[in-house]
Amino acid sequence: MRSEFLVACALAVSTPACVIDADPDPSVVVSRATLVVDWTIQGIADPDLCRLTDAEVLSVVVTTLSGRFVGEFQQSCTAFAAAIDLRPGSYLADIVLLDAFGYELTTPVLIDPFTLLAGDQLFLSIDFPARSFY
Repeated sequence: MRSEFLVACALAVSTPACVIDADPDPSVVVSRATLVVDWTIQGIADPDLCRLTDAEVLSVVVTTLSGRFVGEFQQSCTAFAAAIDLRPGSYLADIVLLDAFGYELTTPVLIDPFTLLAGDQLFLSIDFPARSFY
């Protein structure tokens, strides 16, 4: 059993699309999918705009189509891109810019339902125009 686990770990490390999933059987390798979000502010990926708008982080809240919370994923505003690993399935996402205290600075960008299959990469590009800021 231990050697099977070590082989699974070696495969997971050498294959970026795979991870060891502790639920329900830690020896099973589960393929993942990736949601890649890149963003701009007023059409520009400029770190100065993050500072000028007091935006610290981009927050992506992912739920299943039935409304079950999957997770909140955050990335520094100045990164202008985030990769989120998810299990294969169908999801919705809600994306906002937050200030240093966690308060929403923008109206949410609601991402229509999307489905990820094992090994998929879905790329989303969004913009926060001036009118989206509160």
